[in-house]
Amino acid sequence: MIDRSEAKNLELLRRRLTGIEGKHTQKYYQQIFTLFPEKIRPINREGFMAYDGMNNTFNLAYEVLAWKVHKALVRAKLEPYLGARAIRQPKVI
Repeated sequence: MIDRSEAKNLELLRRRLTGIEGKHTQKYYQQIFTLFPEKIRPINREGFMAYDGMNNTFNLAYEVLAWKVHKALVRAKLEPYLGARAIRQPKVI
């Protein structure tokens, strides 16, 4: 849970939210992977430099989703990079 004192410090809040996101993303992919047969099931999630087709498919889907979210933020006249220093920009596909 995030308290008000963390919300006042944007850098601390960003780090806290990134950690929460990472933890839940890992759990999400563990559950998704159980839906696939063992023959094609990845052992773990590989983001960068994935060599198997399943992880590459997940990476592509993530990039498409990131781009759609980015476009929605811009259309809503919101600043997609506000307060973000080390967050990557979505690639143009």
